[in-house]
Amino acid sequence: MKPKILRFLALVLSGCLFGCSEVAMRPAPAANAVTKSGTYICEIQMIDAQNGWAMTGGVVGGQWVLRTADGGQSWRDCTPRVVQMAGDIEGGICSLDSQNAWLPTFERITGVMGLLRTKDGGNSWAWFKTPALFQECHFFNPSHGFAREEDVGLGSAYVSFYETQDGGANWNPVRIVPPDADPREDVANAMIHLCNMCGDRMTFHPPAQVIIAHGDMGDEEPKDAVRLTISTNLGKTWRDVKLPLPSEKYRGGLVVCGPPVFLDDRNGWLPAQIRENDGNTFAFKAMAFYATRDGGQTWTPGPGIIDAGSGYDGYEGAFHIVSTKDIFAAGGGNLYVTRDGAKSWRTIKPNIDLGREGSKRNVSQLDFVDATHGWAVIYDNTNDLPDGHDSLYRTSDGGATWKQLPLEITQ
Repeated sequence: MKPKILRFLALVLSGCLFGCSEVAMRPAPAANAVTKSGTYICEIQMIDAQNGWAMTGGVVGGQWVLRTADGGQSWRDCTPRVVQMAGDIEGGICSLDSQNAWLPTFERITGVMGLLRTKDGGNSWAWFKTPALFQECHFFNPSHGFAREEDVGLGSAYVSFYETQDGGANWNPVRIVPPDADPREDVANAMIHLCNMCGDRMTFHPPAQVIIAHGDMGDEEPKDAVRLTISTNLGKTWRDVKLPLPSEKYRGGLVVCGPPVFLDDRNGWLPAQIRENDGNTFAFKAMAFYATRDGGQTWTPGPGIIDAGSGYDGYEGAFHIVSTKDIFAAGGGNLYVTRDGAKSWRTIKPNIDLGREGSKRNVSQLDFVDATHGWAVIYDNTNDLPDGHDSLYRTSDGGATWKQLPLEITQ
């Protein structure tokens, strides 16, 4: 699962176990080779150097689902018919490999929440009704996965998770006891409350690990620590953890963490951004990555720190974790790369504008499949357009040289 920008909207249906029925397979429409004006790739999920998935924005009447087999040079339209006719894709694409992918949807005409699934690279799709409106999903294999529901408003977020063991046909709620709840209460449909305005983030790591990362932006008072609340038994017990800042230099900074990213059962990363408070604005001063090698029980900051002053924009989608050794981050017009597990960072000045200070461009997503092959979605509002547009770039040398890829859709 790649990191993505989520649209926070949630509706809840009653019931603890929701039996979902499959409808007939819905083939993707045929398409001729075309370059579509006003249509831009806004999300990309590459599987390897050649194969990947993408979604577009700026399309009148809905979004498009695309697949590439040549590294993004050309794309095939795989948009399910139900989405083209009357549906909204609510949480972005969730891809496992070049053949298996899922799409959380909401059908505008019927008001039904669902999940589309393909097993053949987007040639056909099956649709399942779901017990909630999912904003995110992640699959470990073609059968086992989980999905996230999030309702946001008035500075708060309410989060719950669902799990499937049959590829998305049926979903069980993950019964997590909230940190502030009486464990004797029925939590079958409980949602975890987060302080959204603070920058709180939450991750579920099956089978029973739950991690909440707390942010400092609510009261804008430095806590001089990276603060976590961790449960290893679905919330029956919780413990608060304060991780030291990566350097005394950043004491007094405001901390905002991304959700922990797990690469497998034991290895993961916690990205932590530290902001300087100058009384008027908040500038990202540094970014550090905390590593876990025991499934999230303990976290250790990497000694290497991205310290870019006020030039580091720190957009949530502007870093990508590839492995226990390789991480890429964009900010201030530069690309920052570690190949030794955040022990040290190298600064790359690429051949294109990745969003220099004062520029009207910024990197909304980085996606690397290895240490050399990567893609970037860059938002550009140079001409002061109402909505601007996205452009897709590719690198084959680890980020030094980038080439823009035109959006060509073929069958």
